[in-house]
Amino acid sequence: MPPCLASANLTVPGSGLTSPFLAVPPDGARKGAPADVATRILVADDHLAVREGVRAMLETDPDFEVVGEAADGVQAMSTALELRPDLIVLDNSMPKMTGLEVARSLHVELPDTRIVFLTLDPGIRDAALQSGATSVVLKDAPSSQLLDAIRRAAGHLTAPGM
Repeated sequence: MPPCLASANLTVPGSGLTSPFLAVPPDGARKGAPADVATRILVADDHLAVREGVRAMLETDPDFEVVGEAADGVQAMSTALELRPDLIVLDNSMPKMTGLEVARSLHVELPDTRIVFLTLDPGIRDAALQSGATSVVLKDAPSSQLLDAIRRAAGHLTAPGM
């Protein structure tokens, strides 16, 4: 047994029942165990109000941390390569480079980074998924739909309705 864990028996008061359990150090840390870390997110959209809205929605959830923003496709590429986020919320229609172009390049450069498209154009769905995106959410959808797509892509939601 690792030195940071101890075994003991837990007695349920008044029942006479005992059950073995592992005692974890007070800080909850265990050597070799993955840390409980927020999903690091880059938000890329050429509209400031959209970036601010997505950031505001995600900042209320401790599972997510917005680590950067980008206002055009070239900035999205360079910021993603610099920050190496876990997930990117990506618009398609941006100056200098489209979101599809960004997604195709990042699928090669950062294959573990998940991409959720947030777009006005429902016609890009198939191309977005072929470029490596995990989902496509329309900008006129409820914010809960975007949050669900981000949760699924980040692995924080495993079944519908959870």
